[in-house]
Amino acid sequence: MRDWLNSVADALYERTMPLRIFIRDDDAGWHDESLKRLVELCDREEATLDLAVIPTAISVGMGTWLADRIGARLRCHQHGYQHVSHATAGRKCEFGIERDADLQRSDLRRGWALLLQLLQGRVDEIFTPPWNRCSQPTVDALNELGFLALSRDVGAAPLRLGALQSLPVHIDWMKSRVDGQPDLHELGGLIAVGCRREPELGLMLHHAVMTEQDFAALGELLRLLRGMDCVEFVTMRSRIAIDESAPSLRRSA
Repeated sequence: MRDWLNSVADALYERTMPLRIFIRDDDAGWHDESLKRLVELCDREEATLDLAVIPTAISVGMGTWLADRIGARLRCHQHGYQHVSHATAGRKCEFGIERDADLQRSDLRRGWALLLQLLQGRVDEIFTPPWNRCSQPTVDALNELGFLALSRDVGAAPLRLGALQSLPVHIDWMKSRVDGQPDLHELGGLIAVGCRREPELGLMLHHAVMTEQDFAALGELLRLLRGMDCVEFVTMRSRIAIDESAPSLRRSA
């Protein structure tokens, strides 16, 4: 085992309760070869993977490739609409407070319909906003349309979620960098803290900017986690409680 994983292993050995882990990879639709590599890596290591898919970016061919593989360990959900910023100032945001609520609702509905077509109906009713940012009108539209869950960074600004369930990510793999490569000791420390503190841990990836070192290190982490009795890989969909009486995207599609 590589040294950078020692703190993670120690944290897991100290746990007295099971740890559920999900992996969310953003920006599916960009850099298809890296995406395929990530999907195949997680499959090989028997880890679950949730892909946040950009509706207008995913190609017909890539949609078919993913649809053929969606199942118990690979899931897909909606990631914005075009993944473009409409903010006029400040941080990037596609679904910000400046944006008209009707336009947001329209983009959400069109994005869902497009993904249903491209992924052959195999889409989870989960929304991940680009840059992990959205506004109250976004949440209101998600509820109205029948989405079940919203996934953002654990430190995102609070919103009134209503019936939406929250599926936060705790670790941003790409945040710990030195000269464009992963700072593994810092990353290992952050993951170890999450393993000690959280009953459920969300790990966020961005395949489009992952390097050879990132893929190698991720493989090492997955092999460690897979060998730990206390760890269970889960999908985001499996963490959602379903209310059959609530509005449904599928029933209204």
